Amino acid sequence: MSDFSGFPRDLPKFLKELSANNKKTWFDANRERYDAGYLEPAKAFVAAIGPKLHRLSAAIRAEPRVNGAIMRINRDTRFSKDKTPYKTALYIHFLEGMAETKNDPAGLLMVDADKVVLGVGAWGFAKDRLAAWRAAVVDPKQGPALRRAMAKAEAAGFTDLGGAHYKTMPKGFDPDHPNAELLRFNGFFLSRSEKLPKALYGPEFVDYAMDAYRTLRPTWKWLVDVLGGKP
Repeated sequence: MSDFSGFPRDLPKFLKELSANNKKTWFDANRERYDAGYLEPAKAFVAAIGPKLHRLSAAIRAEPRVNGAIMRINRDTRFSKDKTPYKTALYIHFLEGMAETKNDPAGLLMVDADKVVLGVGAWGFAKDRLAAWRAAVVDPKQGPALRRAMAKAEAAGFTDLGGAHYKTMPKGFDPDHPNAELLRFNGFFLSRSEKLPKALYGPEFVDYAMDAYRTLRPTWKWLVDVLGGKP
C-alpha cells in the first residue's frame, strides 16, 4: 500500500454530490471516484496512523480495510425510515483488543463535505454495559477519574458531548450526584468538530489526528477499562 499523502480535494466534493444524489445509479457511475478519492486514501491513512496508535496501546486495532477500521459506506436500512442507500460521510473507528462492533469503545474520525470530527465513544450500551457504566460513573474513584479525563479533553476543545438518552434518572441513584447527568446516557461520545482543515489534504493529517487521540486517550482508556474490549 502506498504512503499516505493526504485525502484528495475531491473527497468533500464527492460526498456533497453523493448527498444530493443518494442512489445506486449515481454511485455506480461514480465508483472510480469512490475508490480513488475515498477508499484508497482511507486505507493509506489507517495504515500510516496504525503504528502511532500502537504507542498509545498495542491493543488498538488499525486494520486498513472496509469492516476493519473503515466503516462501510452502505447504510443498513432494514430498521430505518430513511432508505437512502449510502452514508454521506467517511467513518473510521479504531477498536481496541477484542472489541468487535460500533457499540464498543473506539477512537473515531468522521469526514463529511463540510467538517472533520475527531473523538472517542461507544454508540450504544447493551444492558450489561449500561449497568457497568452507571456503576462506574458514581464510583468514588472511577467517577472522578472520568471527569478528570474529560476535563483534559474539553480544555483542548473537545466539548461536544453526546449520548444522553433517558429523560428520567434511573431508580436507585442519587439525582444530586455530581455525575447524575451521565446516568441518563445510553452511549457516550466526546468529540470536536472543525471545518475541513488544510491538514486533511496532506500527510500531516496523520499527526493532526494523533494529537487529538493523545489528548483523548485518558477518556478512551477509561471507556475501554469500564466497558470492555481489551484482550
